[in-house]
Amino acid sequence: MSVPRVPASRRSPPLSLSRPNFPSKFIFPENLPSGLITIPPFFSLQMGAFSSVEHQRKMAAPTPIHKTEEEWRVILSPEQFRILRQKGTELKGTGEYNKFFEEGIYNCTGCGTPLYKSSTKFDSGCGWPAFFEGFPGAINRSSDPDGRRTEITCAACGGHLGHVFKGEGFKTPTDERHCVNSVSVKFVPGNATSSI
Repeated sequence: MSVPRVPASRRSPPLSLSRPNFPSKFIFPENLPSGLITIPPFFSLQMGAFSSVEHQRKMAAPTPIHKTEEEWRVILSPEQFRILRQKGTELKGTGEYNKFFEEGIYNCTGCGTPLYKSSTKFDSGCGWPAFFEGFPGAINRSSDPDGRRTEITCAACGGHLGHVFKGEGFKTPTDERHCVNSVSVKFVPGNATSSI
């Protein structure tokens, strides 16, 4: 089977290999002595299970998912719809992941976007799963109408996760507590995350 040829007039211009827009502080492989390995500044070692820069960039800007409320009603259970789409809250201490501490990733129940690593989960005693940080770009924050709390939502689908609180004195790197409804997240075990 042969691949059809694209006429020259319809081809994309060749990629430029020059780097005029990069600051001079960037070090490129061709400027290094052979055998020296560097990690670009934008490569995050905190990503753990994520190994490629391309995947990390995707994590920083999840693809928006747009569905009508009726489409969400078909996809989600009534309880998932109440919490994710209508900003409800599950009863304190009843969530599946409140006292759950296995290794893996917590994805958005609505769209599957990875939100939290299990290594960021801690026991806050609040009655809901607590995390001290999410994946970069995966979670949006907005003030509640009364201004007393900050809501957190999935950056891809807008599903309600819960609220974030700062300065409560927990011994975590961020001094934040993402108080998340178990219904809003779906756990993927550590041995299943190698493909993420």
